[in-house]
Amino acid sequence: MILFIGHEASLTGAPVLLLNTIKQIKAKTNWEIEVILRKGGDLLPDYQAVAKTQVWQLPEFGNPSFLWKIKNKLFKNFAKKRKTYINQFANKNVQLIFSSTCTNGELLEQLSYLKCPIVAHVHELETVIQMFNTNNLVDQSLNLCAKIFTGSKAVQENLIENHGISRKKTELIYSATPTEIDKNLLNLDVRKKLNIAETDFLAVACGTLENRKGYDLFIQVAYEILHRQKIKNIHFVWVGSTSYQPILYQIDKELKLMQLTDYVHFIGKEKVTPYLKSMDLMLMTSREDPFPLVNLEAGMLKKTVICFENSGGTPELLAENCGFTVPYLNILDMANKIIELKENPALLQKTGENLYQKVQKNFTIDHISDQIIDQIKKIIK
Repeated sequence: MILFIGHEASLTGAPVLLLNTIKQIKAKTNWEIEVILRKGGDLLPDYQAVAKTQVWQLPEFGNPSFLWKIKNKLFKNFAKKRKTYINQFANKNVQLIFSSTCTNGELLEQLSYLKCPIVAHVHELETVIQMFNTNNLVDQSLNLCAKIFTGSKAVQENLIENHGISRKKTELIYSATPTEIDKNLLNLDVRKKLNIAETDFLAVACGTLENRKGYDLFIQVAYEILHRQKIKNIHFVWVGSTSYQPILYQIDKELKLMQLTDYVHFIGKEKVTPYLKSMDLMLMTSREDPFPLVNLEAGMLKKTVICFENSGGTPELLAENCGFTVPYLNILDMANKIIELKENPALLQKTGENLYQKVQKNFTIDHISDQIIDQIKKIIK
């Protein structure tokens, strides 16, 4: 049996990738599979439809709301029965533990009694690693691994340079996208929904509203184009949200004060595919991002992506005329490049086509799952 461990079932990159990987492995092998998630989410029913899936709820911290109390009561119940939960695998032939993140150190230690190899598919860069490295739990997690798959070269080099991981212990296995786009999501008219003319240029960004993703830089780029350079037939849409209400309040306040509300749209958590289909350009303003799946989906739709240099894995994807990079956090250069691309639709089309060909060749889940299966076979023999 292969035991997969994920951090949550949210509709975000790593959980989507793990789910798609498990689907592929189930289809291509006869391995028995079970899944442990540390938190539930929108994708939980999808996980449960593919394999036996348990949620080992960890405690939450915040305002003592009714829901918060319920969740933490559930955790206390789990904590009381922790030994029973963990030991349920003692009589099962667990051949390998596959962790989809480097933040499962505590759980991996508790399962170490299984005496089986552990591998991790690491997608995190240093900012996120430091967030979770309390009591060196990330480093402990990495040290427990027989092999570490890295979601981009940027992730690989960071682990080697900042965490002392031997290069021989790592294997570059990129994040991947499904081979086909859900066609049911391609017919939604998001321009009509947001009152954006078909002739207006549309730049889309996607991600949780956090500093690392650069939602503030997204606003600054829009301000530079709309007000300083006085170009009006362009709209900016951010797909994604946060549970931290002060950020939502601050964004709303800034858009009003900067007179951007007619052209800059933060729409919350929705399926991003219709927006990618309708856009002219994918705008990545991340300060640090390992290898965002949304860029691969943009490529599947033959769309062009622009990002900052030295921001993680996206520049790797866009190399070889498959997109554009500008100097790190240079708002003016990014604004100027967007304007240049807006005025050159042929160039947008060409780079979008180049990215499509690259994604189809190297970054589909079918291709990546074969690499993972081959690596697992080498380990469990």
